[in-house]
Amino acid sequence: MRRIIVGCCLAVVGATAWAEQAPVVATELVVGRCQDQYAEFGVELIRSCIREDLSAVSALNAYPPADRPRIDACVLRDFHKGWSVVLACVVAGDKPAVR
Repeated sequence: MRRIIVGCCLAVVGATAWAEQAPVVATELVVGRCQDQYAEFGVELIRSCIREDLSAVSALNAYPPADRPRIDACVLRDFHKGWSVVLACVVAGDKPAVR
């Protein structure tokens, strides 16, 4: 159990790094998440999810390095919900509690 928690933490902490350094990997992970989350609702919803998340990844990468702590905090809280939710957190200026 401890290995799983550590692995998940490392994956989330590195999430913003892979999004800016490896667009192909980011695309594959976005597509996979959207397919897993919305497969039962049909292709159009999957496509919409992919478009929104890829657009959000681009928008997040445009933020200056000074905003990185806020982005990282939103990633820790909302990464499993998708990049569009992470972007909404950043835009809203939410201050998620980091544990």
